[in-house]
Amino acid sequence: MSIAPILRPRILVMFALALILAVSAYGFAAANTIADTALGDGNSTVSGFAVDNVAYTLNATDNPSTITSVSFDLTAPGTSPVAQYAKVQLKTGDPEYTCVVGAASGQVTSTTCAITGSFNAADVGILHVIASSNPLP
Repeated sequence: MSIAPILRPRILVMFALALILAVSAYGFAAANTIADTALGDGNSTVSGFAVDNVAYTLNATDNPSTITSVSFDLTAPGTSPVAQYAKVQLKTGDPEYTCVVGAASGQVTSTTCAITGSFNAADVGILHVIASSNPLP
């Protein structure tokens, strides 16, 4: 076996083209960039809000046996963040009503929830309050 067939101009040109393509492909691959990202794991204590000063507003004009709103104070424990979002449920299985959380006074936020439709006061089975220190959409 001789080396002469390998040194033919046609073989050398094909070898040179293959080398150029390989170097070009490496150049394109080396040009990729990836943005910085972050990943982590952690934990934090989750504590509840105290619900105080609950008041139900009755419909004084149409039907005084129906509720038009529920208001209450949400108190964050210690130095925990104050409430920014809340919902209430008045009967198991019924829908939740979105609340308006007022500005904080210390660790306390006054909260009012409009009760839509005709919800009879006699049908109140629970006062289920869902609150978060994070605003939700």
